[in-house]
Amino acid sequence: MVTQPSVWGGEDETFSLLDEALSTAFDITHIQDHVAKLRRTQADERHLFLIVDMYDLPYSLFGALGFSDRLPAGAPALPAGLTHLWLAPVYGHRVLIGTSAGWAETADIRPSLA
Repeated sequence: MVTQPSVWGGEDETFSLLDEALSTAFDITHIQDHVAKLRRTQADERHLFLIVDMYDLPYSLFGALGFSDRLPAGAPALPAGLTHLWLAPVYGHRVLIGTSAGWAETADIRPSLA
């Protein structure tokens, strides 16, 4: 049986759109301003924390970032001077942390209802 990909996209579990999405994000003026501020900071590490809304990325990538059990392969292409990129998809159950060593994730961040 041959099927076409879903129109809504599902999850991009290969994170094939991530590098392009990050490159686009780093070209946005207010994100560039935050990176420039971090570059001026005298510190061993410089962390940028981005809250990612469901309309900021293609939904297939947004879903994979927030809800997949997989991590992106490789390391993110970070702007000069930035050591850590934190991506927090709204409604997601994890926060991803990208460094020159690759990607990691936090533990389950959903609030406990108990």
